[in-house]
Amino acid sequence: MGDNVVFDPLLTYVASARNTSSVANLKAVILSKFTIEQIKTARVSLWDAADSSALREMRERRVGVTRTAKEAVAEDIIEAFLKLESNEREMPIIAVRLSRVTPTQETRASPSQGPPRGSTRPDERKDPLSHLAVHLSY
Repeated sequence: MGDNVVFDPLLTYVASARNTSSVANLKAVILSKFTIEQIKTARVSLWDAADSSALREMRERRVGVTRTAKEAVAEDIIEAFLKLESNEREMPIIAVRLSRVTPTQETRASPSQGPPRGSTRPDERKDPLSHLAVHLSY
């Protein structure tokens, strides 16, 4: 494992959720919880710290016919994680400073305690990973 450590909330979210969430859900959370500036910063940080031979050259993204620049950069980040893992390349250590994490409000011990506070209907379901992004302070 390399010595590169990247402190970035967006990359921390992707690193923690990539094995349990679909690419579509990862992308949806990134687009809804992070600004274009945060997404671009995360991409630059990942490219700077990762084994660059596994990643294609970083390009400036613009609004296109089928997707926004924000969507394209988010897809670049997710694709980079997949490439780094599939090629067994060195992934940088990705972390978030503890001061940027806020405590969670939901502390249910078991499903028998009923729906979480604030839930209006028992059948109302959220993406189970969406709480990871909302508890990071930007």
